[in-house]
Amino acid sequence: MLDRLLIQVSEVGIKPIIIINKVDQAEEQGGTATSENAVTSLDYYKKLGYDFVKVSVRTGQGIAEVREHLKGKVTVLAGPSGVGKSSLVNALEPGFELKTGEISRKMKRGRHTTRHVELMVCGEGLIADTPGFSSLYLPKMKREELSFFFPEFADVSGKCRFTSCLHHKEPDCAVKAAVESGQIEKTRYEHYCLFLEEVITAERRY
Repeated sequence: MLDRLLIQVSEVGIKPIIIINKVDQAEEQGGTATSENAVTSLDYYKKLGYDFVKVSVRTGQGIAEVREHLKGKVTVLAGPSGVGKSSLVNALEPGFELKTGEISRKMKRGRHTTRHVELMVCGEGLIADTPGFSSLYLPKMKREELSFFFPEFADVSGKCRFTSCLHHKEPDCAVKAAVESGQIEKTRYEHYCLFLEEVITAERRY
């Protein structure tokens, strides 16, 4: 979901900031394999040039840093239901008292508590909470354009055998070699391949 959202905002020229909420829960669980993998992924995104902040609404960790990012800007919070977007807004500006929800134990998914979008003054900027989502479509694009949203490909794609390489099924692909060597994160590449199939399918419908 994160990679889809990064493509969406980058396509319209919005600078993304990745906020990881509820980090206190991972610490209480003693650092599970899932949380450790998440930290590794975050370090990878940081190397790609993305800003990210680790936040805990309960302990206050990262709240001041988020406020700094909001200064003089219009900020939109986006993400799946149940990740704590409304709780974060309440922590940034307690007077808002936005309705919040919890993760459903049965469905393992968040409950929708935000029903509309409204710009609110928050410190020295404006912020909007948005309804959560469980799916996200890619913007319309050509198959050759998808790799532009994966900046780590740029360093090696010039070494591919074919100048028109889509880094998928072609032989002597430098991007695939970089994945095998660990230079490019495997999960990111797998997402690229998944997105490429979606883009190609969408092209056939246009």
